[in-house]
Amino acid sequence: MLQVARGGRSAWRTAAAGIVVLVGVLLIAPRVGAVGVRPLTIDIAAQPGDSKEFELILSPGQGTERVHLSLYRAAQLPTGELSYLPGDPASDPALGWVRLEKNQVDVEPGAEVQVRGHVVVPLNAPGGSHTVVIMVEPERPAVAGQITVRMVYAVRVTINVDRPGLRPQLQADLPTLQADEEKRPYVQISVKNASGLKYPVTGEATIRDAQRRLVQRVPLSTPAARQAGLDQTPIYPGAQLLLNGTIDKPLPPGDYEVRAFLSYADGLQLIRTATVTVKEGQFAAGTAVTARPADLVQASPAQLSAVLRPGGLSVQVVNVKNGSDQPVHIEARLREIAPNYERSVLRQLQVELRGASGFDLQPQRQGRVIVSIQAPRDLTIGGYYGWLDLGVFIGQDLAKTYSLPISVVIPGDWPVQAEILDLEHAAGADGELLSVSVRNDTPVEIAPTGTITLVAADGSVAGRFNLGLPEGTTSILPGKTALLLATAPSLKTGTYKAQITLQVGGQQVATAEKALDIEPQTGSVSDP
Repeated sequence: MLQVARGGRSAWRTAAAGIVVLVGVLLIAPRVGAVGVRPLTIDIAAQPGDSKEFELILSPGQGTERVHLSLYRAAQLPTGELSYLPGDPASDPALGWVRLEKNQVDVEPGAEVQVRGHVVVPLNAPGGSHTVVIMVEPERPAVAGQITVRMVYAVRVTINVDRPGLRPQLQADLPTLQADEEKRPYVQISVKNASGLKYPVTGEATIRDAQRRLVQRVPLSTPAARQAGLDQTPIYPGAQLLLNGTIDKPLPPGDYEVRAFLSYADGLQLIRTATVTVKEGQFAAGTAVTARPADLVQASPAQLSAVLRPGGLSVQVVNVKNGSDQPVHIEARLREIAPNYERSVLRQLQVELRGASGFDLQPQRQGRVIVSIQAPRDLTIGGYYGWLDLGVFIGQDLAKTYSLPISVVIPGDWPVQAEILDLEHAAGADGELLSVSVRNDTPVEIAPTGTITLVAADGSVAGRFNLGLPEGTTSILPGKTALLLATAPSLKTGTYKAQITLQVGGQQVATAEKALDIEPQTGSVSDP
């Protein structure tokens, strides 16, 4: 998998998912140490009329610190980042639901301070996800001396109010092809959260030429998610995001089918397809696209995998070669599959980079990254997963990131389980594309196949089609969802009963029945 991002070396190494807000303020003050805050995210499930409590813990720095706490609202930008604005309960009612026992506290060295909060949800509260931000701002006196930075923590309190009929809704425009400042092509799609719920969204696009040949599969995400090393972005109620991804292959003039697969909430999906005509000179062509120095860096093996007994140790060596005529800098980092991922190799095992995490590579030279993986003696059976990212820098700028999957399996016996979540379809030049969303509930990755049988309203079988993972996708990680695709001939208008069966290694693991509505010209899947 390839991810493209920009930014300096330290920003790439320390990328986080927007947990702490650093507000740069020029103050004249010598400071050592700072107040800390935990937790930085609080999720509260509530019914209208409920009263809930939470607690913030302020940990001391090296000196006495006065800390101010105030309520803000969060506005999500199209990049996926959050902007924090002073709130007004008159226009943002949820701000009036949160009360703090103190708005100002003194934190002394050697002693933590607890600040209790209270959430009162009114009976007429609208259902959905309501986010209130508690800004925790240490006070710093201005004295002659050095320049320092004031650190402000943004604690996000999300109040999820349950109401009947709540359902995630995602709207999306058609995907487009754009050119960056170097005339390199990228695909972009605008999505909007049309519901009152906050949920994650991720995407992928396929680009096919006029002969239906696959040009490239492109992961779609926001700049904020890429900076944090994540493949999905939480989308807030009413927010509109721009998901995009860089195309590495040349796009000569001609017609292309650009199809975006969007996954959101708990396995729901949306497909948008556009035919785009690329004009002469619209994008850089040939070697101008593909022959950058960063594209000529090679890493082998393409993944790190091991089978370990509890207590076992594996040492993995990745060779990195600079095949270009320019020097590059390589930075290695270990990355989670997702925050709080249950089967994280980085959380459940001892994974370390041996030696320096960064090194320079001269043209036609080779270096190596060494990763040690130690399994605890009490580790349960199953698979554990993560990423090794290799960032290729030209000077201080990140030009490319090679992401190598890490897979460690503790052998044993486990049931193979999967769940069929959603069915979507889209009309195409060669018929109907059927897309089934599947979640893997097995403790190891699986490679499912399947069949989908369409039964017409009169009981006749309209067709039986084989389902498989998309080109370039080999498996589904534990707890994750993926799409299984099938292509059917153009279907007559009407309602069909879709009977779906999943198999793993020849064993049937799941079945489901979904309603499929084919409408004139355009189609849609009925609500489950």
